[in-house]
Amino acid sequence: MNIKYIMIAILVLGSLSYLKYSTFESFEPSPKPEEHKRAGHFLKTNVTEQYEKLNVMGKKPYVSFYSDSKYTMLPYAGSADVVHFAKLYNVDYIAIDERALSKWDYYGELMEMDKYSDEVELVYEDNTERLFKLFKVKK
Repeated sequence: MNIKYIMIAILVLGSLSYLKYSTFESFEPSPKPEEHKRAGHFLKTNVTEQYEKLNVMGKKPYVSFYSDSKYTMLPYAGSADVVHFAKLYNVDYIAIDERALSKWDYYGELMEMDKYSDEVELVYEDNTERLFKLFKVKK
């Protein structure tokens, strides 16, 4: 009988220490990527083609979501391989953002993609919160 009470006391004390030393940050809303919303709005308002038929490549699908376009995942590669991949998958725009890519080995090269390749051109840049660039793939 005493063993049951000891086991319950251990469980209760363990639970209390967990509550004391844990944080509930995961339940708080994370900051929204506002630069992605602005890029999506830019595509919807400034692209002469039908924006629903656009294919946007990025690490996260936010720009595609906010511009109502198709999404292709950005490969973990250098700028030349990313451009080649984009051409294979008929990508129209490539979204490069500091928020998602700053820890990648190729981050600096991807941010300057237009200097490494003549196949893309910078059409949109936003650095209000985090640096964000949108490159158009030349057809």
